[in-house]
Amino acid sequence: MLTHQKKAAILTRTGTAVPPFPARPTPAQDGGGREPDGQAHAIAAWNRNVDILFVNYAAARAAKSLRDAQQALQLDRLRKANSRPGPSSR
Repeated sequence: MLTHQKKAAILTRTGTAVPPFPARPTPAQDGGGREPDGQAHAIAAWNRNVDILFVNYAAARAAKSLRDAQQALQLDRLRKANSRPGPSSR
C-alpha cells in the first residue's frame, strides 16, 4: 500500500495540485514538544485530501484505459470488416 507521501509525489509528478504538508510547530509553539491536537487534525485532513485526490486520479486513469481498450477493439473490428473480400462486381 502506498504511503500518503508517495501518493502526493505521484500526484505532483502528474501535474495535480497537492496541498502542502502541514508545517510542524516548533517546541516553543506547541508548549512542550508534544504534537498538539491542531497539528494532528491538520495532518489527518491532509491525508484525507491526498486520498481523495489519488482516488480521483486512479479512477481517471482506469477510465482512460478502458476507453483506449474499447477504441482499439473497435478499430480492430473495422479493419477486419474492411479486409474481408466483398461481393464481386462484374
